[in-house]
Amino acid sequence: MEKYDWNGYLDFSKKLLADNRLDKKYDEETVCRVAISRAYYAAYHAAFKFSVSDKKFDVQFGSGSHDSLILAYKEMKKGNVKFQTACRTIGNILSTLKKSRVNADYHETCIMGEKMNYYNAHSVCKKVGELLDKINDLALL
Repeated sequence: MEKYDWNGYLDFSKKLLADNRLDKKYDEETVCRVAISRAYYAAYHAAFKFSVSDKKFDVQFGSGSHDSLILAYKEMKKGNVKFQTACRTIGNILSTLKKSRVNADYHETCIMGEKMNYYNAHSVCKKVGELLDKINDLALL
């Protein structure tokens, strides 16, 4: 059995946003909330997968696994300076994306000035794509 490719969540999010902009079949806010949430999980799973495959990570997962993962990237002290800097950048981006996902999944009224609209949802998808590229680049450092 093949393992699931979590990048499908990002592809789905982008397609959902593009399709709904054309036919307006669903409420914009609902579509944007779903797209933000699923895009975040593409980022989370990519970051998690790399962390368990790379010997430089000493992260214990349990309750709060998202925050543990973010902290592991932000506080990376192993590897060369370039690797550490890249990890910290990934941790910061993942933290920002998590805030957007929590906002989308849990808050009826948007907090932090974030609106649930196409512009912000596309912005989250773009950030996720950039994060995935940075994670792929880590393997080369």
